[in-house]
Amino acid sequence: MTLRWSTDRITEDVTGPKDWEITKALIMATVGIGMPKISERNVEVFTTRLYAFQRIHGPLVQEFTNGELRAVQLTLAQVRRRIGLTTNAAVMNGSEFKLALADEILTDARRLTVHDRDMEELIESG
Repeated sequence: MTLRWSTDRITEDVTGPKDWEITKALIMATVGIGMPKISERNVEVFTTRLYAFQRIHGPLVQEFTNGELRAVQLTLAQVRRRIGLTTNAAVMNGSEFKLALADEILTDARRLTVHDRDMEELIESG
């Protein structure tokens, strides 16, 4: 399914290049956190899920500062400026979101365990 989105209901001016990078990241994040819109009513829950998502996947935005690439953690204030953003992302209730996060953590842990095992076998085979 194609991800569709609308910024028509956002009242803040978020059209500058840096603002647009954040908006694009939040559009994509709606899929991972299971919340297809940002509203006054859900902005704190959206941001809480976003923080949890970024803890697993890392920051969703990067910027150059003094010639170095730096990760930028998205904040409540940045999300609040995009109240009115909507997408067609599937909705996840709280339990589904927690289960998805746990699954992602366990999948990553399994990948690390397999990597460790493979490295041990490589070292043993000399």
